[in-house]
Amino acid sequence: MANIRSIKKDIHFLTDEVVSDCYVYIYLNPGKKTEAAEKIALESEAFRNAAIDKVNNPGKFENAKLRKAYFKGLYEELITEVNKQFEQLSALSKN
Repeated sequence: MANIRSIKKDIHFLTDEVVSDCYVYIYLNPGKKTEAAEKIALESEAFRNAAIDKVNNPGKFENAKLRKAYFKGLYEELITEVNKQFEQLSALSKN
């Protein structure tokens, strides 16, 4: 298991990439579905806050295996959510 600091860094990096790509899309395509791109950026920020909260408050675990499984699940959730947001932004770009 990676340490908590690196998990937080990954959360911040990946969600910030989504947000920056949304604003690049808005800059390059003024007036074209900017509300949808802003919505994706806001969803990414909300997800980041929720994910950091889950990392900061993991709860009590009976053993190390449960703790490791919890953080592995968080990491998989991070990858899934960020991938979904990038796909939504790509769909906007295609239209």
